[in-house]
Amino acid sequence: MNQQPNHIPQQFVWPDHEKPSTNVQPLQVPLIDLAGFLSGDSFLVSEATRLVSEAAQQHGFFLVTNHGVDETLLSRAYKFTGSFFKAQRTWGESAGYGSSFVGRYSSSLPWKATLSFEFTPEEKCHSQTFKDFVTRKMGDVYEDFG
Repeated sequence: MNQQPNHIPQQFVWPDHEKPSTNVQPLQVPLIDLAGFLSGDSFLVSEATRLVSEAAQQHGFFLVTNHGVDETLLSRAYKFTGSFFKAQRTWGESAGYGSSFVGRYSSSLPWKATLSFEFTPEEKCHSQTFKDFVTRKMGDVYEDFG
């Protein structure tokens, strides 16, 4: 799998004395093996379903293995996700991805990112804002994604 570096830029690392708590346990991300789920065995399907439900309720997220997603597709997804998030929103744009930092923090920055889209009720919508955004940032080949 295309692993991203596990590195937090130094300007985002807060000194211990500024952190809300220094006694924080490492995050234990649930790892769920979907091989049994994909086998069709009713017991294994039920067990995987239970584990996903439990992880979603207790943690809000989880990692999966043996999901059957093609490695080439995953690599392309990582590549294009990176391209999308590098195309930061510019001043004056009301829709898109952006990050901002509050100036009152002198030594460390709070990590904040936003993904914003305008909403217009369907009966009043005459634009293709999302489609225009996707094609402008990622190219015409992605027009169908909008």
